[in-house]
Amino acid sequence: MKCLPCLTLWLLLIAGSLPAQEGKVVVSTNKNTRGEETSLVFTANNQSVARQTIILELEGGRYGRADGGLPVIRVLQPGTNRLLTLSELQQSPGYGFTWVSGCLETRPSPVTYLLPVAPGKSTKIDTLYNVEETYLGKASPKNWSAYALTAQPGDTIYASRRGMVIEVEESMPRSTTEGISYASARNFVVVEHEDCTRGRYELFAENAVAPQPGEWVEAGSPLGTVMDGSNYLNGTQIRFSVYYPDITRTMMQEMRKFNNITYPNAYVKPAFYGVKDLRARSTYRSEHPESVIFQEMSKRDIKKWKKAQGR
Repeated sequence: MKCLPCLTLWLLLIAGSLPAQEGKVVVSTNKNTRGEETSLVFTANNQSVARQTIILELEGGRYGRADGGLPVIRVLQPGTNRLLTLSELQQSPGYGFTWVSGCLETRPSPVTYLLPVAPGKSTKIDTLYNVEETYLGKASPKNWSAYALTAQPGDTIYASRRGMVIEVEESMPRSTTEGISYASARNFVVVEHEDCTRGRYELFAENAVAPQPGEWVEAGSPLGTVMDGSNYLNGTQIRFSVYYPDITRTMMQEMRKFNNITYPNAYVKPAFYGVKDLRARSTYRSEHPESVIFQEMSKRDIKKWKKAQGR
């Protein structure tokens, strides 16, 4: 099971507006006084380009009311997010918070995905085994599914769905050893979709990724060049999966209580355009119709896309 880190801490709140910690999420407080009433505002600055989920807990203090339930459990957009306001403040409370990458209680949308290869090209699709389940006897992540698509050296990998690029790794060189399997550490791109699922594209050539974290890509946008896998056991491949951090309110509270630093991913079986019945090692022809490219776009987005295409 793949796990990602989270951070947990307790801090004593002091007067003024001070950052709780430097990193991907910074919590700050600010006192406001109007007449005889003093309020305290909590904000969180999400310094990453991916959405994060935070739990904020208070300890002690005296105040009249809070404008939200406690503990605060909320999805943070990139940038500054207001969390909570305490009114009629008499004594500042202590507070602690934990955050994890991903959204709260993600519900995948029933969308159609493009095959991540060039339109007009054919590819064989195979399903990948979960290594930990196959060789270590561990349980697979929820709804485990991942795919390998055959490609040719120099082929372009395309985005299957629109979203924000949140992670890029392109520093791994191609192995010169003959007949080996792909290592777990490999060049990849992760795209966060509007429903907070994430598409992971793997096996890019070294320094061959086009977008960088923080850039928006549309379905059908080129992401980079595939690694030449001629000397690898499985040949040249594109590997693709869709997943999301499986975050619930209960999980967030347990993480604070037990200082748990891991959480699981759940996987999505994407419905690929033109693939009605996915059969291992069968050949499929890639198509990128506008109906699929436009399915999550607004009219303004479509107009902008057409202008970029010179139409």
